[in-house]
Amino acid sequence: MNISPQSLDSSPEFPHSSSGVTHNQKFRYNPRSEGGGLEVDWFPDKDASIHTIKVIVRASADGLRNAIPHRRSWTYTNWNIKNQQIEWLLLDLGEGGVAECCFDCQNGRAIVRLSTPDRIMGIETVQALLKKFKRPRRNRSNPEFQVLCRDGLGDMEFHNVSIPRKWRCEGNDLNLLYGKHFESWAEEIGGSLTGDESGIVLLSGEPGTGKTCFLRHLIASYSRKVDFIYLPPIFFASAASPEIITTWVRRNMRNERPTALIIEDAEDLLVDGNEQGGRTTATSNLLNATDGLLGDVLKAKIICSFNCSIHRIDRALIRPGRLKAAWKFEKLGRSQAECVRERFDLPQLSGPGPFSLAEIFRDKPLGWETPGQEEKTIGFAA
Repeated sequence: MNISPQSLDSSPEFPHSSSGVTHNQKFRYNPRSEGGGLEVDWFPDKDASIHTIKVIVRASADGLRNAIPHRRSWTYTNWNIKNQQIEWLLLDLGEGGVAECCFDCQNGRAIVRLSTPDRIMGIETVQALLKKFKRPRRNRSNPEFQVLCRDGLGDMEFHNVSIPRKWRCEGNDLNLLYGKHFESWAEEIGGSLTGDESGIVLLSGEPGTGKTCFLRHLIASYSRKVDFIYLPPIFFASAASPEIITTWVRRNMRNERPTALIIEDAEDLLVDGNEQGGRTTATSNLLNATDGLLGDVLKAKIICSFNCSIHRIDRALIRPGRLKAAWKFEKLGRSQAECVRERFDLPQLSGPGPFSLAEIFRDKPLGWETPGQEEKTIGFAA
């Protein structure tokens, strides 16, 4: 650990501002913190008004230290689990203001968060940074979806994840893989994602029947028109929290594109509350997100995939007005499976069927042998 010029354990106090507002700030190192190791505690007076603004630029620690007027500075260097160097810079701006900077030294990306009682000063500082430094460029050559995570300063942000364009299927292949009329249904779903109405799309089926592959197809086909965001089921337990609402409102202020939320293995969210002794908070939030006031905040359609029977789903989720579309992904009979095998030049099938797509496209794990069940697959087979 390399900290200079002053140990963080000394908990430096910032002086009183000219306005009489005191800001007692303490800094401590916590390697397990979500903020990436460096935590900042604010202890303002109850009358204090702190304005926070954040910007991402391509800059080094020395570049930002020279660009932002400050009185004192602290630096901290560490390495993440991938042995990549991560650096933090803390600047005392005076008058009760502070700048926190987190650097991705491998990609030259810096996250700068200014917290100051002087809102105008904060805006002018950010404008000067944007004038001096370039913003990081996004590589849009491949389709993308987003995940909600925390940045190096502990704030929530949407991180972009790219996937190969090969996941986009042609119309005939969709009918071949998923059954007759699936192509027209998929086009209808894709077209509805660009609309403004909220609602839910349900994808059911046994494991290995191709639900995730279809989700990748949607992303590869429509990511230039729609923002796809992957969320784990546990997200909806806190979907109505002030932190989540604030993050989403700020995102919608900057973004006007339609949004589709993707939730895989969503059984815990969808199953009827009578089976669990009552409807959970997460399920209630999902209901509100699909046709309620929370939906007016999120402004997104929701696509859920699950493996259980449709008959176990909460009836409120499938009522008219909330449910926009549903499809049951099923295994393919022997003749249909043979057509798929020939189309994609796959190994011979064994057994009478029916076959899941995972069984048809199977890749035997290296060195894996199951006594008496050599043709069975692990993980995807029902």
